[in-house]
Amino acid sequence: MELAEKLMSEHHETKEDRAAEFDIVSEFIDAVSLSGSAEFTKLPEGYGYSVDYRLSVPPHKAACAVVEVKDRPGWGYHEDGSRMTTVILGANKVNVLIKYSDIGVCAFFVVRLPELGVCWIKVDRAKFDKYRTKRGGRYDRGEKEDVEKLYHIPIKDFNVLGNS
Repeated sequence: MELAEKLMSEHHETKEDRAAEFDIVSEFIDAVSLSGSAEFTKLPEGYGYSVDYRLSVPPHKAACAVVEVKDRPGWGYHEDGSRMTTVILGANKVNVLIKYSDIGVCAFFVVRLPELGVCWIKVDRAKFDKYRTKRGGRYDRGEKEDVEKLYHIPIKDFNVLGNS
């Protein structure tokens, strides 16, 4: 088994998940006018990066931004039929994004949602300190790392591609 396939299987990420991420980050880069000048690189899991992509501008190749990408095809309504008003992101991811922001590297959370499409928010400490957090996550796999403190980010705070 190749290292990439091993990492995907250990983290429940499929080739389809990776392809969806690639489509989402490509659309984001095109929309925010980074296309043509920026290059994006998928970062390996488990090497201290803990975010999905690094954006860099040639010729220096220094990171100018980092991006965490999520595809949420099931987002929209709670089991009781009420509309979801927030998107969740784990505290571990948020903390890494904030650390990048603190040292001057732009940090973005980009998510694709049904009905809205690709949405994005710039991550910084002042903004995220105001968001509600609550312990939660996936309980269906029985893995303790799937349950953690989650940030509940109001959908109204996201920029919707095409509207931003």
